[in-house]
Amino acid sequence: MECLSLPSVKRKKLRDIALIIRQELIIEATGFNSGVSESDKTYTEIYRVKEIKLAYGKPGKEFFLTTVRYRDGSIGSNPNDMTATLIRNNEIVANDGSFQEIFNKFKALLFAPLALELLGCLLVRNAYCLDHRKDENNNWRYYINPEILNQLHTLIEHNEIFDIEVFLYYLDMIAVNEDVKYQTLGYDISKGVGRENNMLTYANLIGVLLNRVDFIKFAGGLVRKPIGINAISLKMALKVFPQLAPTRHNLFDSQCI
Repeated sequence: MECLSLPSVKRKKLRDIALIIRQELIIEATGFNSGVSESDKTYTEIYRVKEIKLAYGKPGKEFFLTTVRYRDGSIGSNPNDMTATLIRNNEIVANDGSFQEIFNKFKALLFAPLALELLGCLLVRNAYCLDHRKDENNNWRYYINPEILNQLHTLIEHNEIFDIEVFLYYLDMIAVNEDVKYQTLGYDISKGVGRENNMLTYANLIGVLLNRVDFIKFAGGLVRKPIGINAISLKMALKVFPQLAPTRHNLFDSQCI
């Protein structure tokens, strides 16, 4: 599927493509209104899928902590933290956003390896914001190619595990908050931290589930610093997800349009 192909296999070029989008998303997110407590959050809706609203709740839990470690070694709170939240009929849907929760959803798709492969391709592309577009308010939003989304729905339609469209938006929202967090704490997001590391760790796990990435190497990487992160390399991603192979298309044409 040509719309999945990357515009480049050079990590620096892909990071440069993503950086402007990521910075604008950070500026937007840090400007969201905030409530006054964990029980009195202000929610900003970002996406809507049928009866599900996907919104950021502020303040997030790290706003109230005093143990968050900054890049310079200082300790404090994260004033910009927010929580990606699913809301159905004005009720919050339980989701903790942890790697364990997300990994379990990937595992639930073992019966549909092609769906896993397509999902892995989308996550690698999302690491570099290749499928983000400006909306009517001039804000960057994640765009899921309808052809691929329909294929994913078809592959898992007889298994009511979760809504794959909601899941993809949810992961993107977590990625934005990761960028907000790391920039707030003094890290340079152009070096791989935040969105890139998260998305490529998810893709690496999918490679394990597809038996294309060695489980021991993956697990070993998770316990090295930064703990819980083991991002797949671009070279390995092209082996695991061959549909990512670049074509002669230019950058605009390589996006899923």
